[in-house]
Amino acid sequence: MCTMHRGRLVVWVPTTRGESILATDRLLRGHAHALVRSVPGVSAVGVGLMNDGPAGWAESVGEAFKALEAGLRGGKDADVFLYSDVAVSDSVLRAGNVLRYLNSLLERISLEPDLLTTLATYFDQGQHRKLTSAALGIHPNTLNYRLERVESILGARLDEAGWISRLDVAVRLRRLSHIREV
Repeated sequence: MCTMHRGRLVVWVPTTRGESILATDRLLRGHAHALVRSVPGVSAVGVGLMNDGPAGWAESVGEAFKALEAGLRGGKDADVFLYSDVAVSDSVLRAGNVLRYLNSLLERISLEPDLLTTLATYFDQGQHRKLTSAALGIHPNTLNYRLERVESILGARLDEAGWISRLDVAVRLRRLSHIREV
Protein backbone atom coordinates (compact mmCIF):
# COMPACT_ATOMS: atom_id res chain seq x y z
CA MET A 1 0.00 0.00 0.00
CA CYS A 2 1.29 3.49 -0.76
CA THR A 3 0.11 7.09 -0.73
CA MET A 4 1.44 10.65 -0.87
CA HIS A 5 1.61 12.52 2.44
CA ARG A 6 3.09 16.01 2.94
CA GLY A 7 4.65 15.79 -0.51
CA ARG A 8 6.37 12.49 0.23
CA LEU A 9 5.70 8.99 -0.95
CA VAL A 10 4.67 6.74 1.94
CA VAL A 11 4.95 3.00 1.45
CA TRP A 12 3.80 0.41 3.97
CA VAL A 13 5.65 -2.89 3.72
CA PRO A 14 3.91 -5.93 5.19
CA THR A 15 5.95 -7.85 7.69
CA THR A 16 5.81 -11.43 8.85
CA ARG A 17 3.65 -12.01 11.92
CA GLY A 18 5.87 -12.93 14.82
CA GLU A 19 8.98 -11.40 13.26
CA SER A 20 11.06 -9.37 15.72
CA ILE A 21 11.23 -5.62 15.43
CA LEU A 22 15.02 -5.87 15.07
CA ALA A 23 14.78 -8.37 12.19
CA THR A 24 12.15 -6.22 10.48
CA ASP A 25 14.27 -3.10 10.93
CA ARG A 26 17.22 -4.81 9.23
CA LEU A 27 15.05 -6.18 6.43
CA LEU A 28 13.49 -2.78 5.74
CA ARG A 29 16.93 -1.15 5.69
CA GLY A 30 17.88 -3.49 2.86
CA HIS A 31 14.61 -2.81 0.99
CA ALA A 32 15.09 0.93 1.40
CA HIS A 33 18.63 0.82 0.00
CA ALA A 34 17.38 -1.21 -2.97
CA LEU A 35 14.59 1.33 -3.53
CA VAL A 36 16.99 4.27 -3.62
CA ARG A 37 19.30 2.44 -6.05
CA SER A 38 16.57 1.29 -8.40
CA VAL A 39 13.96 4.07 -8.52
CA PRO A 40 14.97 7.35 -10.18
CA GLY A 41 13.82 10.36 -8.20
CA VAL A 42 14.01 8.61 -4.82
CA SER A 43 17.00 10.18 -3.12
CA ALA A 44 16.40 9.37 0.54
CA VAL A 45 14.20 7.06 2.60
CA GLY A 46 13.06 7.21 6.22
CA VAL A 47 12.02 3.97 7.91
CA GLY A 48 9.75 3.80 10.97
CA LEU A 49 9.46 0.92 13.38
CA MET A 50 7.09 -1.99 12.85
CA ASN A 51 3.66 -1.25 14.36
CA ASP A 52 0.19 -2.86 14.26
CA GLY A 53 -3.06 -1.63 12.75
CA PRO A 54 -4.04 1.77 11.34
CA ALA A 55 -2.90 3.72 14.42
CA GLY A 56 0.41 1.86 14.34
CA TRP A 57 0.82 2.53 10.64
CA ALA A 58 0.29 6.25 11.25
CA GLU A 59 2.87 6.12 14.04
CA SER A 60 5.33 4.38 11.69
CA VAL A 61 4.87 7.16 9.12
CA GLY A 62 5.59 9.79 11.78
CA GLU A 63 8.69 7.89 12.85
CA ALA A 64 9.89 7.55 9.25
CA PHE A 65 9.48 11.30 8.73
CA LYS A 66 11.37 12.04 11.95
CA ALA A 67 14.20 9.71 10.89
CA LEU A 68 14.38 11.30 7.45
CA GLU A 69 14.34 14.84 8.82
CA ALA A 70 16.97 14.06 11.47
CA GLY A 71 19.18 12.31 8.94
CA LEU A 72 18.97 15.08 6.37
CA ARG A 73 19.43 17.77 9.03
CA GLY A 74 22.43 15.90 10.44
CA GLY A 75 24.17 16.22 7.08
CA LYS A 76 25.10 12.55 6.97
CA ASP A 77 26.26 11.20 3.64
CA ALA A 78 23.54 8.54 3.56
CA ASP A 79 20.30 7.83 1.76
CA VAL A 80 18.48 5.61 4.27
CA PHE A 81 17.59 6.81 7.74
CA LEU A 82 16.08 4.55 10.40
CA TYR A 83 13.93 5.72 13.28
CA SER A 84 15.68 3.13 15.42
CA ASP A 85 18.82 5.26 15.06
CA VAL A 86 17.09 8.35 16.52
CA ALA A 87 14.54 6.73 18.84
CA VAL A 88 16.44 7.54 22.04
CA SER A 89 17.01 11.18 21.06
CA ASP A 90 13.37 11.53 20.01
CA SER A 91 12.21 10.11 23.33
CA VAL A 92 14.43 12.51 25.24
CA LEU A 93 13.12 15.46 23.23
CA ARG A 94 9.59 14.64 24.41
CA ALA A 95 10.64 14.71 28.07
CA GLY A 96 11.47 18.27 29.08
CA ASN A 97 12.86 17.31 32.47
CA VAL A 98 15.30 14.83 30.89
CA LEU A 99 16.40 17.46 28.38
CA ARG A 100 17.01 19.94 31.22
CA TYR A 101 19.04 17.32 33.09
CA LEU A 102 21.24 16.58 30.06
CA ASN A 103 21.69 20.30 29.50
CA SER A 104 22.83 20.71 33.10
CA LEU A 105 25.56 18.10 32.54
CA LEU A 106 26.91 20.03 29.59
CA GLU A 107 26.64 23.34 31.42
CA ARG A 108 28.85 22.01 34.20
CA ILE A 109 31.67 20.83 31.95
CA SER A 110 31.44 23.76 29.52
CA LEU A 111 32.86 26.03 32.23
CA GLU A 112 36.19 24.63 31.04
CA PRO A 113 35.95 25.08 27.24
CA ASP A 114 38.24 22.21 26.20
CA LEU A 115 36.25 19.63 28.15
CA LEU A 116 33.15 19.68 25.97
CA THR A 117 35.21 19.46 22.77
CA THR A 118 37.25 16.65 24.28
CA LEU A 119 34.17 14.69 25.33
CA ALA A 120 32.49 15.09 21.93
CA THR A 121 35.64 13.98 20.13
CA TYR A 122 36.03 11.05 22.52
CA PHE A 123 32.56 9.80 21.52
CA ASP A 124 33.17 10.55 17.83
CA GLN A 125 36.28 8.37 17.99
CA GLY A 126 34.40 5.45 19.56
CA GLN A 127 35.97 6.07 22.98
CA HIS A 128 39.42 5.16 21.66
CA ARG A 129 41.84 7.29 23.59
CA LYS A 130 44.70 7.06 21.07
CA LEU A 131 42.43 8.16 18.19
CA THR A 132 40.91 10.90 20.34
CA SER A 133 44.25 12.40 21.37
CA ALA A 134 45.39 12.30 17.72
CA ALA A 135 42.17 13.94 16.51
CA LEU A 136 42.53 16.69 19.11
CA GLY A 137 46.26 17.06 18.52
CA ILE A 138 47.03 16.62 22.21
CA HIS A 139 49.24 14.31 24.23
CA PRO A 140 47.51 11.17 25.59
CA ASN A 141 48.25 12.35 29.14
CA THR A 142 46.42 15.62 28.41
CA LEU A 143 43.45 13.61 27.16
CA ASN A 144 43.48 11.48 30.31
CA TYR A 145 43.61 14.60 32.46
CA ARG A 146 40.64 16.16 30.63
CA LEU A 147 38.52 13.01 30.83
CA GLU A 148 39.35 12.68 34.54
CA ARG A 149 38.29 16.32 34.93
CA VAL A 150 34.92 15.54 33.30
CA GLU A 151 34.48 12.62 35.69
CA SER A 152 35.45 14.75 38.68
CA ILE A 153 33.14 17.66 37.82
CA LEU A 154 30.12 15.43 37.11
CA GLY A 155 30.81 12.67 39.60
CA ALA A 156 30.73 10.42 36.55
CA ARG A 157 32.53 7.26 35.49
CA LEU A 158 33.35 7.12 31.78
CA ASP A 159 33.70 3.36 32.01
CA GLU A 160 30.04 2.93 33.04
CA ALA A 161 27.44 2.41 30.32
CA GLY A 162 24.89 4.65 32.07
CA TRP A 163 27.19 7.66 32.10
CA ILE A 164 28.43 6.99 28.59
CA SER A 165 24.89 6.86 27.23
CA ARG A 166 23.74 10.01 29.07
CA LEU A 167 26.70 12.06 27.97
CA ASP A 168 26.66 10.75 24.41
CA VAL A 169 22.96 11.61 24.00
CA ALA A 170 23.55 15.06 25.51
CA VAL A 171 26.41 15.77 23.09
CA ARG A 172 24.39 14.50 20.09
CA LEU A 173 21.38 16.62 20.99
CA ARG A 174 23.55 19.67 21.50
CA ARG A 175 24.92 19.19 18.01
CA LEU A 176 21.39 19.11 16.67
CA SER A 177 20.70 22.35 18.60
CA HIS A 178 18.00 20.77 20.75
CA ILE A 179 20.00 21.65 23.83
CA ARG A 180 20.71 25.34 23.97
CA GLU A 181 24.28 26.47 23.57
CA VAL A 182 25.96 26.94 26.92
